Amino acid sequence: MDIFLLITQKLIPLYIFIALGFIAGKFFKIEAKQIGTLVIYIIMPLVFAAGLWNSNIQITDFSVFLMVWTLSFFILLISYFLCGFIYKGKTQNLMAAGLATGNSGYFGIPVALAILDPQIFAIYLLAAISNSMFQITIGYYILALGKFDWKESFKKLLKLPPLYGAIIGISLSSSGVPIPDLVSDLSVSLKEAFIVLGMMIIGLTLSSFEKMKFDMKFLSLAMVIRFIIWPALAFGLVFLDATVFGSVLNAIHPIIILFGLLPLGADFAIYAANLNMYPQRAATTVLLSTIIAAVTIPLAYAFLL
Repeated sequence: MDIFLLITQKLIPLYIFIALGFIAGKFFKIEAKQIGTLVIYIIMPLVFAAGLWNSNIQITDFSVFLMVWTLSFFILLISYFLCGFIYKGKTQNLMAAGLATGNSGYFGIPVALAILDPQIFAIYLLAAISNSMFQITIGYYILALGKFDWKESFKKLLKLPPLYGAIIGISLSSSGVPIPDLVSDLSVSLKEAFIVLGMMIIGLTLSSFEKMKFDMKFLSLAMVIRFIIWPALAFGLVFLDATVFGSVLNAIHPIIILFGLLPLGADFAIYAANLNMYPQRAATTVLLSTIIAAVTIPLAYAFLL
């Protein structure tokens, strides 16, 4: 019960930010696309650059990147395939891009701080960065393909500022250039702004619709993938590693399990709003998964611990 309450308390501010975003959109007519553009083109590139620069990435750490990208790619394919039985066209792209990654940042980090040892938490940060990099590369490209041809989608990807922020951060970190204190301090403020605005965008998007329409088929399939197939794949990988491969990944088993339980990333709603790709479907799916995860994650870890 203690772990349940601890995790729940850390998640409450996120829901408050969603509610504030809804109020801001409903009563002050602030648009989600404007805030999304600010986040994508200004805040996210700086967060990625500073965060990766400060992470002291080593070549051995790329095993964590490989693990996250493998899981995400499998889910992307599964989501696209299953969605094809109900929808065709850009809805498949929307689901594949959204379901492939979880909210490992402003949702996952508070949870990871609460339940992981400091040494494992440091590895979790690399996994979270890998998750975000998948979203801003393959995830964004697949989402754009739902609206544009492959050439235009690739151009959209190349114009995505967070991608270059990540490249700059990795380059500076791997070359051993020390991060200035000013940049390190600034990154803390940027991360906080990213958390606040990222969650508020969900509320802003929901407030922009006069009538809330819940696509129950889309929501149901998304929740099955996020809270049944994702955990099954994560727990299956841990079991396979423990029984067949001799616990090669033993140090990151808690991280793999947590990734299998995360809600959808708020980035999904940001990019969907920016590209005008069914923003209401994206926002309602992110919101519902965030509500469900607030219960499933504490329960799962209370049981496991």
